[in-house]
Amino acid sequence: MKYIKMSPSEYKRFLLYDWRARFDKLIVVFGLVNVAATIPQITQLWQARDSSGVSVITWSYYVVFTAMLLVYSITIKSKPMIIMYTGNTIVYIVVLVSAIIFR
Repeated sequence: MKYIKMSPSEYKRFLLYDWRARFDKLIVVFGLVNVAATIPQITQLWQARDSSGVSVITWSYYVVFTAMLLVYSITIKSKPMIIMYTGNTIVYIVVLVSAIIFR
């Protein structure tokens, strides 16, 4: 068995990076689940062609908020956040546009 010598500070950085890499993967999974959770809303809007139960103001806020978070994630160059907020922004825009169309 071969051992790698590491200083305590190097070991702390290694553990932090390992934790961050696992957390990044978890964020991507949550982002994809969030996108998938919005698809039934889109399906219902398009099948019923009725948006009476959908608030345009609320979904407008969701679009603006996630778009701002997408810009932030691009600024800090966080790939997991970029993936998550791109998907969220797209599905939120689809819900918003659908709600406006079917008013």
